[in-house]
Amino acid sequence: MHRVSRGQYGSRERGVSVAQLLPEHGVDTNAKDDNYMTPSHWQSVFGPAQIAQALLDHGAYVNAGNNGGGTSLYQELEGEYHA
Repeated sequence: MHRVSRGQYGSRERGVSVAQLLPEHGVDTNAKDDNYMTPSHWQSVFGPAQIAQALLDHGAYVNAGNNGGGTSLYQELEGEYHA
């Protein structure tokens, strides 16, 4: 889920489809990596809005803090998008 949220897929449409499909098969939309980054943290920096919607539709928590205390919601509001 983290890779898809970062925009690491063949096309935008494919990434959005995968982001919608993974949670339906048990992938945790709130899983944290080694830096406590969730898929929504990565999406807020690198991914398209359609992936954010897929994450939200499947229960992503946008107020989870990473190892620096930043949330994906804060990153979105700060405009740190790099796609």
